[in-house]
Amino acid sequence: MLHEKRRIRVSQFVSDIRTPISDFELMQKHDLTPKQLHSLFRKLIRRGTVAEGEIYKRPLELQNSAHAVPTRRSERCRLGYTLPIYDEEYPNITGWVEELSDNGLRARGIAARIGDLKTLVIPAYEFSESGPVVLHAVCRWFDNGKDLKDCAAGFEIFDVSDTALKWIRETIQVFTFGG
Repeated sequence: MLHEKRRIRVSQFVSDIRTPISDFELMQKHDLTPKQLHSLFRKLIRRGTVAEGEIYKRPLELQNSAHAVPTRRSERCRLGYTLPIYDEEYPNITGWVEELSDNGLRARGIAARIGDLKTLVIPAYEFSESGPVVLHAVCRWFDNGKDLKDCAAGFEIFDVSDTALKWIRETIQVFTFGG
């Protein structure tokens, strides 16, 4: 399927970022999905149009405010096996999921900074008939550890397909209740 390129007035968008407007309001005003918003943020930073801090150091109530998956008070499931995961931008660097819930995860080996928006991929071919599980998440905490393999990060999932969410819940059920 071909996607039509969207034209956004950069000056207006940058002006909006610099005012107290939430990510959700940015997406509504400029007709963007969470993934498109994340992509636009990265492009603006890469081109030097805005500083990274202008986007990711805004108050948390403005970041990822209303487009988050509704908070579910779900228990984290500590996985008893190595579940690989990688950042879509760096597919050659594979980490692993240590804990999983339907609205977040703890991973090792994935470098991030608090506030980073990531597209995380769990190449769950052996576990999922539908292929890889793709999650859009924001880093909520990060611990450097001794090296990249030892670093740990906590991610809040803010965009997930119904199929991926179903897979997450089934995986948690297997480890919580033994199948």
